[in-house]
Amino acid sequence: MSRDNRVTPNPAVYPHRQFVPTRFSDLDTLGHVNNVALARIFEDARYRFLCDIGISQNDGRGGTTFLDDARLVTVAANYEYFAECFHPDDIEMLSGGSRLGRSSWEISQLALQHGRPVSRCTATLVATDEDGAVPIGDSFRATAEAAMLANQA
Repeated sequence: MSRDNRVTPNPAVYPHRQFVPTRFSDLDTLGHVNNVALARIFEDARYRFLCDIGISQNDGRGGTTFLDDARLVTVAANYEYFAECFHPDDIEMLSGGSRLGRSSWEISQLALQHGRPVSRCTATLVATDEDGAVPIGDSFRATAEAAMLANQA
């Protein structure tokens, strides 16, 4: 894969899109959205993605429930930064599954501002119970498979 393909991935392969507002408090002293704030935006967008596709939902008591009673834990997240992004402009967050394992699901996300890639995140989530990793259930797997990146299906 050429460097250009890694830096400017094709937004069309992501099945989920949402716009996330930036906040004034996201800015650093240079006047752009700082990397820690962008990591929070990725995390929030990942949760909304899981809710929108039906993997998770708010239980009404401040908690979250998951399909097949899986409890998802983020075990790794890798961030790449391509360009600065600025407040008050929204960030378009694109999300989709990129790998589905026995007990883990990798989610890839791309952040755009004004149609330009500014950052990318790949996060690995693992289904767990109180004893550790558990296999992903059938309903979860079917839902996750329907939300994979177009070139990963």
